[in-house]
Amino acid sequence: MWNNQKLKSVKILYDEVVISYPPVFKSKQNYVFLLMAQSYKESGWDEKALSHTGYKGFAQFELNSWRFVYQKLLKEKSIPNIWDKKAQVKAQDAYMKYLIEAIYGKEPMLPSKEIIAYALMAYNGGLKLVG
Repeated sequence: MWNNQKLKSVKILYDEVVISYPPVFKSKQNYVFLLMAQSYKESGWDEKALSHTGYKGFAQFELNSWRFVYQKLLKEKSIPNIWDKKAQVKAQDAYMKYLIEAIYGKEPMLPSKEIIAYALMAYNGGLKLVG
């Protein structure tokens, strides 16, 4: 059953954490909705989710990608707890922007929808897909 209260709280969280959006999106709202749908598909918006392959949390990160995002992309000195929901949204946002930029850099003539689709595939398949 759909939980409207959960939807509202997740929307508030994303609106708070996501400051900017990649240019392949027409608005911040469109980008936020994509991230929300992605995390819903990844974990059902369950910050305690643990996949059978070891991916953890709200946006389903594995430890190497988690460290990569916080050390390389966000350049933070300390890495937050992987189970922290707000940290997961921050990492998801940074990682998706990184993947979109990497794909656009390789194939700048691709339509926006294809860039987004490839970024979503890379999010699930790992850095090697855009590396």
